[in-house]
Amino acid sequence: MPDVHEGVWLWAWAAPFALQPPFLSPAAPAALTRPAVYYSPSLWSGQPVLASLAGAPGAILISLDEKGAVTPRHIAGPQLAVPARQLARTAAADPHLAWKGFINTLLAR
Repeated sequence: MPDVHEGVWLWAWAAPFALQPPFLSPAAPAALTRPAVYYSPSLWSGQPVLASLAGAPGAILISLDEKGAVTPRHIAGPQLAVPARQLARTAAADPHLAWKGFINTLLAR
């Protein structure tokens, strides 16, 4: 989700609220977005989903391909665990860099 698109504030500060009723019903069980989309980027590294991600049975990575098409990719729990632990360890120091490394690792699998 882009926080800004063509100079317009789009999804900035929308999560997790945009993923809950009344916007999404039922609410997403858990969602992790990049720091700029989280309602308070300075608090991004302390959100509960970040701490529990390594133990998740799996995840769906939703991204845009080079043509701008939405591409969902299922990530199995064992593939998710190590990158998620690394993300949780490094998120507080530099959330944006930690997120980029996390996503790049998942996309490379």
